[in-house]
Amino acid sequence: MEKRSQNDELLGSLRDMVVRLNDIVGQVIESANNVAISSSELNTTATQLSQGANEQASSAEEISSSIEEMTTTIQQNTDNAVQTEKISVVSSQSIEEVNHASLKSLDAIRQIVEKIKVINNIAEKTDILAINAAIEAARAGEHGKGFAVVAAEVRKLAEISQKAAIEINQFSAGSLKITEDTSKLMANMIPDIKRTSQLVQEIAASSQEQSAGANQIAKAIEQLSQVTQQNSAAAEEMSSNSEELASQAEVLKETISFFRTSKESQILIPKKTKQMRASEKTVVNNNNHKNESRGIELNIEPDKKDFLFEKY
Repeated sequence: MEKRSQNDELLGSLRDMVVRLNDIVGQVIESANNVAISSSELNTTATQLSQGANEQASSAEEISSSIEEMTTTIQQNTDNAVQTEKISVVSSQSIEEVNHASLKSLDAIRQIVEKIKVINNIAEKTDILAINAAIEAARAGEHGKGFAVVAAEVRKLAEISQKAAIEINQFSAGSLKITEDTSKLMANMIPDIKRTSQLVQEIAASSQEQSAGANQIAKAIEQLSQVTQQNSAAAEEMSSNSEELASQAEVLKETISFFRTSKESQILIPKKTKQMRASEKTVVNNNNHKNESRGIELNIEPDKKDFLFEKY
């Protein structure tokens, strides 16, 4: 078997290397561009997220302030309800005591009325006895004059007692009517007062539950505010990282720009010919940066100096 030329093998390997290098450089540049675009989008998203988190934190602070005011108001209402509950309980007890005393007064007045009736009856009988005594004194003549005077005085006292008993009876009857009406009114008021006291107790319990719920809401809002602040800090850090990623992508693009791809007409891939050789040429650009390397251009097309090299 005839042995192939070493130059042919070298040229083929060089061709494959240039093609692969061209593909790799192109992929790296494309990836760097994608990273730069993605990092820019990520930065925009992070900025929007940070702004949203800041707005949410501000809203959470406003809500927290409102919740604190509401909690204070609810606590004041709770305290007032508790005080009202105590007052209503005391009032209910006082009304019951007054009603009990009123019933006792009613019984006492009724007994007084009965006693006055007895006194009035005694006065009437005394008056009758005085009349009879006066009649008997008149019959006795001269001997009954002294007794007649006594009988007359007794009759006067009986009439005065009867008149006073009638007046007391009238006053007692009026007092009895008032006391009965008052007792009935209090008897009707007691259930309402007890119901009011019960409602006030329920209001106090509800106010305490509202106060506890408001405190829990305030704690939840505070936790939400802390989480929002953490999200804002994380968004800012993500924005900073995305900027760093974009910067690194730019550095990668600048670094990889050392190689010039065929898409930019910077790497030339030779066609298959019988007379080819490899030459390496380094191009240095000193227009803008004296020490900045623009890259390596590989050109394996035939040139005028090919005759200087021995062909196989």
